[in-house]
Amino acid sequence: MNIPLFSGFRSIRGKLIVAAVLPLILILLLVALAASFLINAFIVEHAQKQIQNDLKAARVVLNQEQLRLHEVVRLTAGSLSFTDALQAGEKKKLHQLLAQTRKQKKIDILNITDTQGELLLKHCDTKGAGPDDPAAAYRVSLWGDNAE
Repeated sequence: MNIPLFSGFRSIRGKLIVAAVLPLILILLLVALAASFLINAFIVEHAQKQIQNDLKAARVVLNQEQLRLHEVVRLTAGSLSFTDALQAGEKKKLHQLLAQTRKQKKIDILNITDTQGELLLKHCDTKGAGPDDPAAAYRVSLWGDNAE
């Protein structure tokens, strides 16, 4: 049976053409595959380096913010007006001092706890309670589901 597509490959000319073109096609396919793997590896490596750099930058920002908050808490707790109001048990004055400190230092939540970690007084921003408002999430985390 004579298949027209493969009839040209029986001659010496056809066999020589196949012998010359087939290795070229295989080499081109291998080169394309290798290039694809190299490009993919380069992109993945670049993305991983970028993510690592972003994480390092975020860690630095987080550490700086933690240090800032630590200083705010330390200085607030050491202030005379604060310690006097705490010793006298003046909750209204403590609440005012917390509100003032929270606004001045741009803090969302500022609480007073005792040495055992029991919450004595809490203060957070309760304005703008929309669904995307972070203060709503803070209120729920502090006061539970029935937060106003």
